Amino acid sequence: MRKFISALSTLLLAMLPLQLSGQNVKIIAHRGVHTEAPENSLAALRASQDLGVWGSEFDIWITTDGECVINHNPTFPDDSHVIKESEFADIAGIKLSNGEAVPTFDDFLIAASERPDTKLVCELKRHGSDSLNRRLFDVAWERVTSYGMEGRVVFQTFSYSLCRYAKKTVPKATVFYLCSKEASLKSARELSADGIDGANYKAEIWLSHPEWIKEFHAKGLTVVVTAQDDIQVQRQLIEAGVDVMASNKPAELKELLKEYE
Repeated sequence: MRKFISALSTLLLAMLPLQLSGQNVKIIAHRGVHTEAPENSLAALRASQDLGVWGSEFDIWITTDGECVINHNPTFPDDSHVIKESEFADIAGIKLSNGEAVPTFDDFLIAASERPDTKLVCELKRHGSDSLNRRLFDVAWERVTSYGMEGRVVFQTFSYSLCRYAKKTVPKATVFYLCSKEASLKSARELSADGIDGANYKAEIWLSHPEWIKEFHAKGLTVVVTAQDDIQVQRQLIEAGVDVMASNKPAELKELLKEYE
């Protein structure tokens, strides 16, 4: 009996770190819950809110007249309009596949203000020049403050110079560095020195360098994983101690995390 109790205790202790790590993982719905609605649509955002995930991700561009528009690609279907080269009036009539008008950042901010539990995870798309990238952030932050949503929006971008600009301009803004190329990765030391809050890297990057996760945490940085839907890989990431996971199938990830409660 004593041997059984000892073995059971050892097993429970071995399981404890796994349970604790899974309990703390937050979920981002990548481009909203787009299994139920078009990606980057208001309906996809609302489905994320209904699912109760930590954040709903989307992409924004800025028009020539300063409107922030939600869309993943730089153009609309059939390449009819390049967003950064268009006035908003020229694209306002475009409809998504569910009949919605093309949403703006204001539309998302209004929807988020009605449901305070889900953060807006806003990818600032690269516009080809530092001046346009900075203009996008400046206008987006002005909209955030106009709705009193400073604590409810997280920014991320593949432009490291834009990350640095955003944190220098608005230190209280939450900014993550997006990166998928080994040559462009930044260390915890570099991110911390520039005041950036964390990094969103591909799963294989974190799993190839598990020591980085500890280094990030030691610096108080957030470890985020780019959209990952393979359950076995998700398990590895959870056990490695990541903080936030983006997924195209957030409902399935939510079910997986119940195993760690």
